[in-house]
This record gives sequence, structure tokens and C-alpha cells, in this order.
Amino acid sequence: MTLYREQQQVILDIEDRGIGIPQEEIEHIFQSFYRGSNTRDYAGQGIGLSLTLKIISAYHAKLDISSEIEKGTKVRVIFNHPSFIPLSLYLLKTTNLIYERFSTE
Repeated sequence: MTLYREQQQVILDIEDRGIGIPQEEIEHIFQSFYRGSNTRDYAGQGIGLSLTLKIISAYHAKLDISSEIEKGTKVRVIFNHPSFIPLSLYLLKTTNLIYERFSTE
């Protein structure tokens, strides 16, 4: 997880080394109750990403996702709204704490 500021944007990058998402399914993953074809062996209901998109939209942010099967997924959240900038500065200061707490490396 990386959080940084670029000009008037705050960017949050989240990356994993999981099973990945098939390219042809990425356009569907934000639909409620949609689950990827390669997730049958994993628990879940298909609501996490649709809820995430609603929350991100409330902050006038943009969400980009790229993925490669058996290599992992990268999610980028781009916050443009000026009201988020003060909070983002706080998050930038606490990123090391967050990273240390949740890092599996």
C-alpha cells in the first residue's frame, strides 16, 4: 500500500500478489454480487468492490484497476476533491504506521 500526493491529487495504490482477475471480467467486478470465475475456492459474497466503489464515489475519487492472472491485482484510488486534501496529509504522515501494521512482507 502506498499513499502519496501528486499536484492537487492524492493517490492510494494497493497491490497484491493474489490469483488475479481475468481481463474480460474486470468491467463486471463492481456489480453487486458479482464474483470472478476464478474465485470459486474462496469465500465471499461479491459485495466488497461494489460497496468500495460507492464509498470512493462519495469522495469524488476515481478508481482504476489492473490485474494479471496468477500475478496479482493493483488498485489505484485517485482523490481530486479539495476537501480530501487535509485528511490526505494526515494519512500521508501515518502511512508508515499503516504499512507496518498490515504489511505481510
